[in-house]
Amino acid sequence: MRKNKAFCLIFAFICITTVWSQEWRLGITAGYENTGAKWFQEGVKKELRNISGFNVGPIVAYDFIDYFSIQSGLYFAMNGFETSDHSILWNKYDLVTNEKTILYYLQLPVFAMGKLPIGQVTLLLEAGPILSYGVASHTSTQIRIGNQTETYNSSDAFNESLYPFNCSIHLGAGAEILGARLIVGYNFGVFDIGRDTKNNNDMKTSGFVVSAAYLF
Repeated sequence: MRKNKAFCLIFAFICITTVWSQEWRLGITAGYENTGAKWFQEGVKKELRNISGFNVGPIVAYDFIDYFSIQSGLYFAMNGFETSDHSILWNKYDLVTNEKTILYYLQLPVFAMGKLPIGQVTLLLEAGPILSYGVASHTSTQIRIGNQTETYNSSDAFNESLYPFNCSIHLGAGAEILGARLIVGYNFGVFDIGRDTKNNNDMKTSGFVVSAAYLF
């Protein structure tokens, strides 16, 4: 009787482990981001130029069937934007302002993924929201008047001018072979992160992303 119970427990453990390994997959991802922002001030569109960034973190995927899965994880990401302005001061001096803002986020992606197996290669199509919360920032402002240049640094962007919460919709496509994935996508910003409501501002971040991942 004890042998039968032990055999049943071992068999059940093997079955559960097999099912888990077939349905749940853990992995890690790292990617390159090229992010900027679209800023509408009083209805007038202003482009904030893109800067290079990254994301990295663990991921987990649940395969419902061979053709569909849900993927999530926790990313640490860096992105941001930069802008410049040129004017004439007192009709005499060039006034040039360059400002670069780098934002650091913790991100929670929730993607629905369609899969199309073709031999050893699986084609992938993914879409879903990325919820972000800002944990740090760095803004460098360089002001040049004539031949004189001053640089100012700040780490209070999330307290002064930007909301820490952000949300974007991700669309991506790629392929997987033997657990290794390569995804190319675009993140569309849907949340206004600008705190300036007096001037009817609307600022949304968007950008191109390329990511590589490995799932076990």
